[in-house]
Amino acid sequence: MNTFKASPMGYLAIALGVTVLVTLSPLMVPIILAAWIAQLARPLLDKVAHALKGRNRAAAVIITVLVLLLFTPLSFLLTAVISGAGELYNAVATSEGGPSALKALVSPGAANADSLWAVPQSAEQAMEQALELAQKHGAQVFQVVGGIAGASAKAVIGLLIFFFGAYTFLIEGPSMGAWLLRQVPLVPSHFKRMAGAFYETGRGLLIGVGLTSLSQALAAVVIYLALGVPRALVLGLVTGIAAFVPIVGASLVWGPVAAGLFLTGHPLKAAVMAVAGMVVISSMDNVLRPIFSRYGQLELPVFVLFISVFGGLVIYGPFGAMLGPLVVRLGKEALTLWREERELNHSLGNG
Repeated sequence: MNTFKASPMGYLAIALGVTVLVTLSPLMVPIILAAWIAQLARPLLDKVAHALKGRNRAAAVIITVLVLLLFTPLSFLLTAVISGAGELYNAVATSEGGPSALKALVSPGAANADSLWAVPQSAEQAMEQALELAQKHGAQVFQVVGGIAGASAKAVIGLLIFFFGAYTFLIEGPSMGAWLLRQVPLVPSHFKRMAGAFYETGRGLLIGVGLTSLSQALAAVVIYLALGVPRALVLGLVTGIAAFVPIVGASLVWGPVAAGLFLTGHPLKAAVMAVAGMVVISSMDNVLRPIFSRYGQLELPVFVLFISVFGGLVIYGPFGAMLGPLVVRLGKEALTLWREERELNHSLGNG
């Protein structure tokens, strides 16, 4: 049985291990996602490897297909969402009172023809407009451009780490796990349980929870588009995120949309939105979640999952929706193992 003995080398190993984790912490999200994706794709590896006569070639094909099917459409979707999110926020934030905010939610944005961003009528006007913008907003523009450049660089690095990591884990994941099993100061059965909780969290978030929320978001986008609701992509994305909230779920978004349609003089569309929201969007949680949970179920109560998602968002930022549940699930497994160990020691002591 693997036991950890306090010694100078042991303390040095702990200190260096913590240092490694701190060093890799900025890249932890793409590394974790790569490990989860590789674990989900591993059953395909042997089949594809047999057809292509090579595991390395098969892993490269799987990762390439993943890029084409997943990140190509996501890039276009992200562009559309970013362009509409700011407009939606400004429309709601600048409204006066609740009814006005509901109306702004379903009203198309209006361009300000008198603003500095109006299209110039001549080259002289264009030059004057550019100089005026440079004088008034030059510092802010440089800050925004610098921020965008920094975020783009981080995104590119993150994608490279993700794809290279997914390829590496797909090929060498089992051998890397066996190496860790020999090195870490944990009982092998405990290590396997913690690793199982790690991969269970990935399957549960990406399949059980993720696919359900994605289905609700897609259904909401289709319904919003059919009813002529502006910024349908943004509202659909927010609907999918709201699906994480217990009890009320997606109704946090489609409910105000229905109210906004009614207040703007579209009672029929409002009624259709309310019925479609209850029958289609919200019902998906009860219908699809049990189906997807067969392939990936996260062993956390709904309320605990909810607070871990939003707690993670507060602490870790946008990726906290993934890291929060992972930390909580690993903590739960560690406490369970500790309890089982105490009970075993107690029974042996009484014996």
